[in-house]
Amino acid sequence: MTLTRPVLAPLPPRGRRWGVLLGILVVVAVIAYLALSSVGNALVYYLTPTELLARGHAEVGKTERLGGLVKAGSI
Repeated sequence: MTLTRPVLAPLPPRGRRWGVLLGILVVVAVIAYLALSSVGNALVYYLTPTELLARGHAEVGKTERLGGLVKAGSI
């Protein structure tokens, strides 16, 4: 008794192209998702002094970034 492997027919060229295209699309979608989902975490938000004062004493001791203009001669 001889054992032979089944012969697999090669994919037609058109089917192979769609597989490669689908693979590239999946990779691009994953890269885009990872890039765009981390953008929100990387943004730096600044508060104006008025916004910080409006929050009241609940924010005392917490580190915040302030943005605004420095009055000439105030330093």
